[in-house]
This record gives sequence, structure tokens and C-alpha cells, in this order.
Amino acid sequence: MPDLDFALLSDLPKDTGWRAISGLLHTAWKLSDLEGFIQIRRVGDRVYLRFRVTSVETSPSDLLLLGLPAGFQAEKRYLDLGLFKTYGSTNPRMVSVHNMWGSGSIRVGPADTAGMYTLVQVAAEVSWGCAQAWPTVLPGTAA
Repeated sequence: MPDLDFALLSDLPKDTGWRAISGLLHTAWKLSDLEGFIQIRRVGDRVYLRFRVTSVETSPSDLLLLGLPAGFQAEKRYLDLGLFKTYGSTNPRMVSVHNMWGSGSIRVGPADTAGMYTLVQVAAEVSWGCAQAWPTVLPGTAA
């Protein structure tokens, strides 16, 4: 049997695995009735967030989705994470998912001037770089 080089194992990126974090979801949102979820994962210096949620508030602008826990926050002060089409509505639209000015939060907002409406359903998977120290406590529960 060959000898194992344990030094190589230290070169593997750390991985939190997927964490279910519905407890961090802001009150403006709920998990979608159809298989809703919100999960976060950090692999090395990259964070992944995936979710299927429904808005429960109306807003003229964007809505706070969640505050990011320590060890998962984005490096940049403002980071546009992408545009996504809403679903489950007779009036589908585009929404923007973004990190807001170093607040350590993720927000979802309209890609037009119409504002956000109640019961808009959004599903997305986004990622960003993270230079923060590795989290000492993992959020939520294993997914």
C-alpha cells in the first residue's frame, strides 16, 4: 500500500457544505410554497447562495433578502450578482440580486421602475468572492 502524503490534504479547499438558512430570511420573504429553500455554502474563498422564495411585501424599490453571516460576506461594497426572471405569476418580470454597499446583506429588486410586488417568486443561484476569515460557527443546519 502506498504512503499517503497528508501535506497534500491541507491544500484542498475548505468546504462548509450546503447550509439551510431559512432562519436568516428577512420578513419581507417566505420560502416558496412549491419546494422553497434558501441555502448557502462556502468553498475556499467562494460563497454560493441558492434560493426559491416568495415576496410577502410590496416595495417601490428592492427588498432585503437576508443578512449574511460572518465568514460569508462579499469582498466588494456593491456587487451585482445577476438578473433573474420571476415565476409563478401572470406577470413575469426581471429582478436583480445584489450585495448592498458593504452592509453584509443580499437584496432583491426590480430590474425596472415598477417596484416589487407581493407574491413575486424568485429562484436563483449566485456566487461571490469572500476574503473574510473562515467562519467559526456555521449558520443554519446541514442541507
